[in-house]
Amino acid sequence: MDKTSREIVYECFVELANEMNLNINPSDEIVMNRDTGFDSLGLVTFVLGLENRTGIEFDNYLSDIREATCLKDVIDLVESVINADK
Repeated sequence: MDKTSREIVYECFVELANEMNLNINPSDEIVMNRDTGFDSLGLVTFVLGLENRTGIEFDNYLSDIREATCLKDVIDLVESVINADK
């Protein structure tokens, strides 16, 4: 995989924000809540984006992603999942 975990998470976030017509630039500090597109449907869209970009299923990590407070938390999780899958 050529992209970093941060790049993957940011791409998924931008895709979600665009779908919800939100003009928010990604940053590690972005809070994951309804205002930034992370309602139930947004979470599913975001996770599908992660899976499509990494080729890894994140079903077992949904609760961890749901509990994340900011994008940095998700970046760290994605990085650990990718490293564990190697």
